[in-house]
Amino acid sequence: MKTEKLNRVQERFDLCQTDIEWLRSWPIARVRYGSAVYSAVEAAYLAAGASLEARRLVAIKVYWGDRVVAWPLWCVSRSRPFVLAFRWDKEWRPTGWLAENTEFFASQFSRARFVEDEKPWIWAGFASLALDRSWLENGVSLLNGRFRTSFSFIADVGNYPTESKLPELED
Repeated sequence: MKTEKLNRVQERFDLCQTDIEWLRSWPIARVRYGSAVYSAVEAAYLAAGASLEARRLVAIKVYWGDRVVAWPLWCVSRSRPFVLAFRWDKEWRPTGWLAENTEFFASQFSRARFVEDEKPWIWAGFASLALDRSWLENGVSLLNGRFRTSFSFIADVGNYPTESKLPELED
């Protein structure tokens, strides 16, 4: 539903507004269309997998046109895995964010609901790796060591976004 809110938080995971803005400023290389994506939460799950597969941040387009990007993160101080997801509208204006335990995503989504060998099915497989507790716990350090991510490509480009730019659109 379009009125779905992404700015609800079950736990803070030691995130502050500065962390959220820093993560939001990372460049997104491409937008890929996922015709089977009907909720922002499902899009966040698939975005984590699509980003891991593509080795760059990827936004998933939800059927009403919004785009969702997800960061799988490990909170070092709390020893907790979670997903931080950002949503933009059609004009790439930020509209909200969500922080949720990875267990929630794992319990809600699986490859079984998608057609085998199609992109959402492939992304769901990569999402299970991106959200894996051990991958996150041993992942790339960011935000002064307070968090880790399973996105190994972050280490390739350094620990800071080089520029904030809007992605190329690919539908």
